[in-house]
Amino acid sequence: MQSFELRHAYPWPREAVWAALDSPAYAALRARHSERPDAKVRLEPISDGIEGGVRVRRVRHTLHRDIPRMMRRFTGPTLSYVVVETIHPERFVVTWTAAPEVVRGGRAVERRVDIRGSYAFEPTPGAAGSCERIVKAQISVTIPGLSGRIEQGITSSLRQTHEGSAALARRFLDDTLG
Repeated sequence: MQSFELRHAYPWPREAVWAALDSPAYAALRARHSERPDAKVRLEPISDGIEGGVRVRRVRHTLHRDIPRMMRRFTGPTLSYVVVETIHPERFVVTWTAAPEVVRGGRAVERRVDIRGSYAFEPTPGAAGSCERIVKAQISVTIPGLSGRIEQGITSSLRQTHEGSAALARRFLDDTLG
């Protein structure tokens, strides 16, 4: 199993950051950004609605870069995964899971890969009016002989994706919140 935590500081209150990053304007920016030729991940919104009294958003992420040959054995030439986010605005928290869409092995492979995490916006201790986005992720793969390497590949990809997302969010927040 691999896990990581990333922290990104913002000089604005979490309420303002949350509202800006949950806006249609930011969603449109993310969509436009994912269509650029240099984008590492393409986004395809699937759904966003209330399920059982909780907001749930589903987005397909397709890697737009070379994937390791060992992974192509299972995924085919591209790798997509569906991210399901459960959104808790009252706590400023989003929990998520990512399920790979595989070509070979189908459900058998999907059951052997567990990718989950959260991101939360917390007030920065000792810095009134600012917050941190804290991303936590946990990756577990149970494919004999390949688990460690696949976990490392997924971890590296997720770190890059979240760092890129944080940079895009920061530029948007600078423009929006000043």
